[in-house]
Amino acid sequence: MRRVVVTGLGAVSALGGSVDEFRKALEEGRSGIAPIEGFDVGQLRFKTGAQVRGFAADEFFDRKSCELLDRF
Repeated sequence: MRRVVVTGLGAVSALGGSVDEFRKALEEGRSGIAPIEGFDVGQLRFKTGAQVRGFAADEFFDRKSCELLDRF
């Protein structure tokens, strides 16, 4: 039998940016689906999605990495 050690938890999702926010939203039965913000959805069939709000990639990655990363 193999052993597994959990050394930490993390969550970045449409329900919250931390484990505590995520867990609370799950317990309350909240949905992460909401109107899409950040770009024009006028030409799209859908207007809602599970968007991570309030995430600043530059807090976690250097400038060069941020230029290479995409929003999804």
